[in-house]
Amino acid sequence: MQQDGWTARVPVLLALPLAACAGMMPQEYTALQEDVRILRRDVAALSRSTEGSRAFAEERLGRVEAQLRERFQAIEAEGRGKIDQLLASLKEEGQRLSQSQGDLSAKIGEFASENRIRQGRLEETAHRMNELNQRIDALEVGVRRLTELVTQKPAAAPAPAPPGQRGPQTGGPAAGAPPGAAPGLPAQPIPLPPPAAAPAPAAPGAPPAAAPAAPAAALGATPDEVYKAALNDYTKGNYDLAINGFKTYMQLFPKTSLVSNAQYWLGESYYSQGKYPEAIREFEAVVKNHPGSNKVPSAMLKQGYAYLELRETSRGTAVLRELMKRFENSREARLAQERLRQVQ
Repeated sequence: MQQDGWTARVPVLLALPLAACAGMMPQEYTALQEDVRILRRDVAALSRSTEGSRAFAEERLGRVEAQLRERFQAIEAEGRGKIDQLLASLKEEGQRLSQSQGDLSAKIGEFASENRIRQGRLEETAHRMNELNQRIDALEVGVRRLTELVTQKPAAAPAPAPPGQRGPQTGGPAAGAPPGAAPGLPAQPIPLPPPAAAPAPAAPGAPPAAAPAAPAAALGATPDEVYKAALNDYTKGNYDLAINGFKTYMQLFPKTSLVSNAQYWLGESYYSQGKYPEAIREFEAVVKNHPGSNKVPSAMLKQGYAYLELRETSRGTAVLRELMKRFENSREARLAQERLRQVQ
C-alpha cells in the first residue's frame, strides 16, 4: 500500500524539475524526458514485481494453510479413532473386571460358607473328643475301684448254712451270692460305670429334638446331644431347625460352657437367613453376656458385617474398629481391616 502512494507521487516530483527547466535547450529537454520515461518504466516494473511477489506470497500462504488444514484434519481423525479405540478397550476391560469381581465375590461367599461349615465340624469333633475323654475317665475310675477291690483282704468266712443247703464247706458258692462270684470277694462287686450314650440320629423330616415348642422331648437328651444336633442342622443349611435347637439348648442348659457358642451360632443362623437385626441382637448378647468367650471376636466381626448389610455404615465401622482395637492380632481383626478398606 505504501508502494502505491510512492508511485502516485512520482509524476508530481518529476514535474517540479521540468517546470524549473523550462528555459533549457531542446536537446537537454529531450534527454530529460527520456530519463523520465525510463524512470516511469522502472517504477511500473517495480510495481508489477511487488504485486507479483505479493500474489505469489498469498498463493503460497494459501497452499500452506490448506496443507496445514488437511494435516490437522488427518491428525484429528486419527486421534479420534485412537480415542474411540481406547474407550472401547477400557469398556471391555471394565466389563472383564466387573465379571472378575463378581466371580471373586461368589468365591469369597463360598469360602465363607465352607469356613463356617468347617468350623462347625471342628467344634463337633471337639465335642466328640470331650465325650471320649469323659468315657476314658469313667473307665479309669472303674478300673481303679476294681483294682482296690481285688487288693482288699478276703472277707470273714460266713456262718454255716442250715441243714439241707449247700454252703462254702461243700465247695459251692456262698449262700445268697450270685452265680459266678469268686470266694473271698464281696457278694456284689461294684459294676463299671456305663459309657455315655451316643446321640441317636434324628429321623428324616422329624421336628428337631430341641424345638422350643416341645422342650419335654429334649429332657432325656444330654447337653452335647442337643448342641450337636443343632450344629449339624446349621452345617446342613437347615437354619430354622438350627435356631430352634440352639434356643432350646440355652433354655435347658443355661449353665454349661457351650452357652456362648450356642448364642453365637444362633446369630450365625439368623445371619445366613438375611435376618440381620436378629443376628445383631444375638451377637451383641455374646459380647455382653460372655466377654471371656473365644467367640467374642467372631461375634463382633459378624455384627459389624450385619450393620453394613443394613446400610448402617457408621455403626458397622464403629464395631469393626472396636474389634481391631480389642483384638488387634486376631484373624477377625485382619478381616475387619479389609472390610473397612472396601467401605472407604
